[in-house]
Amino acid sequence: MSFSIRFPYRLFGMRQLVLRATTLISEASDPAEQQQRQEELERVVNSPDAWGLITPFLEYDSDPNVQFYGAHILGVKIARAWNTLDTSIHFPLRDSILELTGRAIALQRPKMVLRRLYIAITAIALKLTTASPPQWSDFLTSSLLALQSQGANKEALLEFMTIAVEEVHRAPKGSNNHIADAVNAAIPSFMDTFTSTVLSSTSKETENLLALKCLQSWIGWGLSGNDITTVVPTLISILSTPPLFIATSDALQDILIASAMADGAGIKTITEPLMKMAKILFGEVVTILRRKVMWPTPAQMQESGGWDAEQRENFTVYRRNVGDTLINACYVLRDQFLTSLLEEMKVQLAQASQQPDIWESIEAILFSIKAVHDALTSSNLEPLEFLFHDSAMNALPQAGPHRVRWTMLTLIAEYATYFSTAPSPSSLLRAVNYTASALSEPSLSLQASVTLKELCDANRATLAPHISSFADLHQNVELLGPEEKSKVLESIASVISALPPGSAIDPVAAIVHPLLRGLAKALDPQLDHEAAHQLCIAQLRSLTGCARGLTIVSDPLEEKFVPDHTAISQARLDPKMSKVRDDIVLAIRTVTERWWSNAEITGALSELIKAITATAAEESILSLPPQPLLGIIAEANTRQISSTWLTLATILAGQLHPPKTLDTLNPVPTVESINFIQELTPRILGPSFDVIRDAAYMEANPDIVQEFFRFSETIAHHFLVTIYRLPQNVLSSLLQRATIALGLQERYSLVGSCKFLVTLLRETFANGDLTREADALMDIHGKQMISAVIYAVASSAPRSATVNIGEVLYYLASKRAMQSRAYLTEILFSADFTTKHPLATQKSKEQFISLILAARSGNKTRAAISQFQSVARGLEGTSYGYVSI
Repeated sequence: MSFSIRFPYRLFGMRQLVLRATTLISEASDPAEQQQRQEELERVVNSPDAWGLITPFLEYDSDPNVQFYGAHILGVKIARAWNTLDTSIHFPLRDSILELTGRAIALQRPKMVLRRLYIAITAIALKLTTASPPQWSDFLTSSLLALQSQGANKEALLEFMTIAVEEVHRAPKGSNNHIADAVNAAIPSFMDTFTSTVLSSTSKETENLLALKCLQSWIGWGLSGNDITTVVPTLISILSTPPLFIATSDALQDILIASAMADGAGIKTITEPLMKMAKILFGEVVTILRRKVMWPTPAQMQESGGWDAEQRENFTVYRRNVGDTLINACYVLRDQFLTSLLEEMKVQLAQASQQPDIWESIEAILFSIKAVHDALTSSNLEPLEFLFHDSAMNALPQAGPHRVRWTMLTLIAEYATYFSTAPSPSSLLRAVNYTASALSEPSLSLQASVTLKELCDANRATLAPHISSFADLHQNVELLGPEEKSKVLESIASVISALPPGSAIDPVAAIVHPLLRGLAKALDPQLDHEAAHQLCIAQLRSLTGCARGLTIVSDPLEEKFVPDHTAISQARLDPKMSKVRDDIVLAIRTVTERWWSNAEITGALSELIKAITATAAEESILSLPPQPLLGIIAEANTRQISSTWLTLATILAGQLHPPKTLDTLNPVPTVESINFIQELTPRILGPSFDVIRDAAYMEANPDIVQEFFRFSETIAHHFLVTIYRLPQNVLSSLLQRATIALGLQERYSLVGSCKFLVTLLRETFANGDLTREADALMDIHGKQMISAVIYAVASSAPRSATVNIGEVLYYLASKRAMQSRAYLTEILFSADFTTKHPLATQKSKEQFISLILAARSGNKTRAAISQFQSVARGLEGTSYGYVSI
């Protein structure tokens, strides 16, 4: 019996309706016509006569789109028009759909059509099982039998079960226990189908993958522990089948984390056989991947005609990607991972003298060990003792640009912290010597310097007693390139930092003095300009490396070495050390005076100043005080305003305010620091005012403007009184620039201005000693600030800056409500604002004022601003306005 005769519809004109509807489905070349067709098609689908289109569409052989629309109409009608059908035709409808689905499977209709039909069957089941009384209690079992009787293959049955279970699982929970019973009744059928599929030697790969996907759906539905225990051996038996490995692993993962066994029940049943199998499998995976990451031997490379740069890069990327898979294997194998690789390496090292090509295999082993560093804990590292034993280290190539040397250097860098827990320091010293010997090889020098730095940073306390062995390294440092020299000096300085501070004075002076002599040479006017330029940068970078090495940012919970700050302070008083620091300050001043306009040198100066200054907790015997450097920066700022000088001024000014500690929760700067900042601030702000004059400059130079406001914010936060001791014209100029910036569309400058103003307002209103200053701030500048905020909200400011602008208005309105009300009213109802923003009605303005003054949090203020902004900009009611709010 065909589906079409089971429904009452007007027979007259149905053939014309089918023809018209199929025409509508075909695409039109004209977009407007296509849109018109789509709208007409929707009207057809929603009409009562659309039931009659289902069978003709599903059996329309020449166009899959028409077949899809047949299945689509069926789904729509079941969802929207089920209750309009007489109950007497519910079961005939069900039987017709099962018949149509079986025929569609036999005709090999596209997957998209079949899936829609499977969904439709499940939708009918959900309708019938919620009826009163419930009907079709065996829907899944009977559906499978019906489809099987029409010749449905395994792929179709598995996909139907997958979709049916997922659709039922997505249905509202607790509202339909009968459908759950119907699904559970089909579990034996599923288990038989699954097992027979994946264990059959004749099953296709697509069938096996569908079966595993179906299993995941059933696990999500809620297979019982007994059912899962039954299926686990099957999964383990197919885990070693490469095409099924990922899908099987996913199913096992779901069992462990999202099944009835996720709470640990029966975990032994799953994990013990799984780990036995997994270790064997992953051991083989590591062997295969190690071969795959091996570079071709010279002979193989010659046979292939050689690799170009792109092929080498592609292989390097491939090796990096393989590293992720090796990490997964390492998580399973743990100690066995290193043990098996190093045992293989031991055998190959013994053969290396007779088989030179074996070095590529050894390099692949070293690469594999390096790749899994992050997956290993200290308890897994015991096998590394062989790798850093003298027998292994001495057997590795000691000269030339061999790839094994480079990979070994990268490995040592990754495992630098291993040596801090090694049985004896001898392995660390061997690693340092091996690394140092590579510095003279141009192709390895940079990596060797990086590795040396990692070793010295991680093991400074262990290496400190051996500081004399670094003397030769220091003597030959001039033979290195600038970057390598900087890193080597940083490494030596790192070891020196672990010496008693008094004992570190002479070694530090021995490192610094040659660098200062190099700077003096660079400043010699007789020296060629380009040579002087390069020499100056090299010496500055080396000084930076030295300063970084001596500065220890320590965590007492993690660091074995904790600096003695009392001893450091005493060593700083030593005349020799004071002279070294004074000489460095003089050198910085001289370089700045000569090269203040050179971006590359000022960049190197910036890095040096950041490295050689520190808070009290990080101070070394070489650290410079901020004051003389701030004087140099202020002088440079008068010659040329730059974000570099302003950034440094911000950092160093902040260092003059003591940090919070457990002993001092409210630290106060010294009188000397306050006086110094009071003298410095106009020297930084004044020249800045000369260039930061208007909105055009701010829009064009956001880097400078942002750092200008960051400096101002730092002064307001740490040295608030300084702001109010500025000459009135300077303070007015500062606030004028801040209010101008509020009207910018350039976000960085605008946000910088907001942060400064918020800090200034918050700190001022919270300080009871500054009541008079707070009143003067509102009287003189309050209206100006509120006006800038209101005009920014209504027109100019980007909506992404609403949070920042809202904070400014919040602090003004919440702390000075009466004045703010007067200013808001005057500004919002002024002729100028009304003319420029006609969409802002009187009601919206009044509501805005009320909401702002009633707000007790920044969030409330921001919501009020967003609402008013939408009105003023004509965005009220739009999706953009709604999302923004």
